[in-house]
Amino acid sequence: MWARCGAGLLLLVLASVPVQAGPLWEQLQAKFKQHRINPALQGVLILDAEGNIIESHQATAPLPAASITKLATTLAVLDYWGPDHQFMTRLYAGGPVVAGVLQGNLYVQGGADPLFLWEDAFRLGQQLQQLGIQRVQGDLVVIGPFWMNFTTDSLVSTRNLRLALNSRQWSATLRKRYQGQATASQPPTVTVAGVRRMETLPLLGEPTVVYPSLPLWKIAKRMNSYSTNPLAQMLGAVAGGPGLMNQRLQAAYQLAPQGLQLRVASGLGRENKISPQAVAALIGGLTNRMQQSGRTLADVMAVKGADPGTLEQRMMPLGVVAKTGTLNGVSCLAGVIETNQGPLRFVLLNQGPVSLLRKIQDWFLQGVQQRYGKPESTPFISDGFVDQRVMVAPAQTEILSGSTGLLAP
Repeated sequence: MWARCGAGLLLLVLASVPVQAGPLWEQLQAKFKQHRINPALQGVLILDAEGNIIESHQATAPLPAASITKLATTLAVLDYWGPDHQFMTRLYAGGPVVAGVLQGNLYVQGGADPLFLWEDAFRLGQQLQQLGIQRVQGDLVVIGPFWMNFTTDSLVSTRNLRLALNSRQWSATLRKRYQGQATASQPPTVTVAGVRRMETLPLLGEPTVVYPSLPLWKIAKRMNSYSTNPLAQMLGAVAGGPGLMNQRLQAAYQLAPQGLQLRVASGLGRENKISPQAVAALIGGLTNRMQQSGRTLADVMAVKGADPGTLEQRMMPLGVVAKTGTLNGVSCLAGVIETNQGPLRFVLLNQGPVSLLRKIQDWFLQGVQQRYGKPESTPFISDGFVDQRVMVAPAQTEILSGSTGLLAP
């Protein structure tokens, strides 16, 4: 059942969920049988706005959850860091700047930003030039977890950063990527002698530049909209790994151990198993967490008809807030659908032919909305794909704004 706590927020209290086969499940079961899909392999749970069970089939069974696992990863990192947390990348000058030349090394202290991409490196190069640095006499020296372009190899990431700082070395592909930015201006031309790694940062005083990541909730929005596996793996790492995430989520949301079995933060592999009941708890936890910061579930999950990503080609009703999950022989869908009688939380953990299961899931959600009525309006609006950050440097700040379509579906 759903229990109210705080200012009307909802959390799922995981008691035993009885089997409740309603008319929607009967229709869905008939559809499965029509296409020779085994109903015994399917998990279904639908809850109304008060948390009353509308439909339930194998709600407590641990089933392959694929990328629905990313909802667990999202909740774990939001609980640990908070939705507005930003990972900081700091640059330190290892000497004075004379006639445009930094007399020493340029140190990069990584802050485990999981979404530091080419575009972020371009901006750093422009900022260095604005500070009067045209050439670094020494090396680009990395300390700590500096990650770029979805690799956690800090030395590879630093080599990519060095390349991004100097447009004279760019390939046609990289130049095209730079030109695709909404705020593209003159590209950076900062040259650096070499790249190396150090264990500890020398005593250098205040950083020359502090570059913030997107707020964590916006990183999660991108991860869930595109279902980006490397990003999920990196977020899982900063949350302590799947084992620790399991422990924390089970304790915080009263999840039965068999109902939440996280092995890989992205959801790759059938060893990740989650029950429909536990998925509903994760959605409730995310709703709660986001409401506490004045936001909605749509700020960390994709909205059909409004956001890019894995929902774009689906035929579900507009305004559905959902996360998809796909493995070979597994198709999952979970989220919230608005109706005239209020929001319904749904969980569909299905096994069978993926392309067919997707069509059946979309057909099912159309039927749900038809049965309970279309809402007068779609309340879910999010600015999760807007990038508006402040890059801090001595005596000045720079607003970075514009839409960021940086991830490929």
